[in-house]
Amino acid sequence: AGFALLFTVPTGLLFPAQVGGFFLGADQDAALSAPLTLQLLHLLPLAALAMLPFLLLRSVFEALGRPRLALRITLLRFALLSYPLLIAGWHAAARFGVAPPVGMLGGFVLAGALTSLVTAISADRLLRERSLAG
Repeated sequence: AGFALLFTVPTGLLFPAQVGGFFLGADQDAALSAPLTLQLLHLLPLAALAMLPFLLLRSVFEALGRPRLALRITLLRFALLSYPLLIAGWHAAARFGVAPPVGMLGGFVLAGALTSLVTAISADRLLRERSLAG
């Protein structure tokens, strides 16, 4: 989880032009795709931050003997939230006048944030139950 932030903050905030140039390389359409690449790189740290509680707390369920809860939350993220919010982000992008990949990344960030919220609430409830029972 810390590695995600260690990688994405410099990539998205400090050196987006250099990293974007590396990814674009000798692409023929680099002049057209460079602004979009920079926009997406700027949003990368936000995506990592949105996922941080999910990544950190998921293992709590397994440590407390509730691996199915971790699996349910993972399925919630990937099966129920990510795809619909990616599609919603695609449609919202057209409404707000931004590029579709930016809207899709916004949907992905929202899916990560909602999953992190569900993970934090579930972990809090589980830890409270354990402390009251023990």
